[in-house]
Amino acid sequence: MSKLLFVFDLANNHMGNVEHGLRVIREIRKATAGFDFDFAFKFQYRHLDTFIHPAFKDRLDIKYVKRFSETRLSNDELRRMKDEVDALGFIGVCTPFDEKSVDLIEEHGFDIIKIASCSFTDWPLLERIAQTSRPIIASAAGASLDEIDKVVSFFEHRQKDLTLMHCVAEYPTPDDNLQLNQIDLFRARYPRLRLGYSTHESPDNVEAVKMAVAKGATVLEKHVGLKTEAWGLNAYSATPERLAAEGQPELFAPLQVRAIELAKAAVAACGRPVRVAGCLPPLYSSYQPELATDYDTVLGLYRRIAAAQKDH
Repeated sequence: MSKLLFVFDLANNHMGNVEHGLRVIREIRKATAGFDFDFAFKFQYRHLDTFIHPAFKDRLDIKYVKRFSETRLSNDELRRMKDEVDALGFIGVCTPFDEKSVDLIEEHGFDIIKIASCSFTDWPLLERIAQTSRPIIASAAGASLDEIDKVVSFFEHRQKDLTLMHCVAEYPTPDDNLQLNQIDLFRARYPRLRLGYSTHESPDNVEAVKMAVAKGATVLEKHVGLKTEAWGLNAYSATPERLAAEGQPELFAPLQVRAIELAKAAVAACGRPVRVAGCLPPLYSSYQPELATDYDTVLGLYRRIAAAQKDH
């Protein structure tokens, strides 16, 4: 790589909705226009049928089981987003959290494989990644120097193209905990490697990236998302006209379905009889009548919401 490489990590910020994921990709592409850097877009793949232990599949009281289950996308939807990444000229990067996901990464034709900090010493996964022909980026948050030495040696002995990323697994990372001198340590200890910085500090801290580059980082990774009215509020606020105001009218139906799925999952997890009530939310961010439009228009909008919920 002759230029700085910026890797934008979507993670689960597609919110389980492919249209929202596509919009994030497109908006980030607009934001990169005019900058003379290399840009990559990164996904995270998990084969949830095997990644989540069978005994925990319905444990929505567990944060990560709930998060990953509720933002699940099909392989076809993931491929659709990857095709958009290609069409917009991004380098395609993907983090697999299990061996089956490496198979899908190869099938989808990603350019680079990223190893997450939590998988840094997952040796069966590292063995499978080493069997691919892709360059590798690895984050080392939480790993001891001995563990980093072993992983670097593992990939170097297999002649793999490896980038080592300094990373702090604290979300967000306070300025006092950035530990950017770790890049100096990596540069002295692994002089043959390309180095990078995976950032988790507050978005308004732009100095950390500058310091990382000054210390020798040439690959920078940042989580990205798109705050919209639809995703920034509870499900009941996802009304058609508010989505239209955000340029996302197509999200109305899938958001209604997702809200109903979440309600049903909560009932199932409760373990006792519970009745779920539908909701007619304020259409214009408030119940104040002076902010509403005429009666017939409001009635039509509420009828659309009721129709989306009535069969559930």
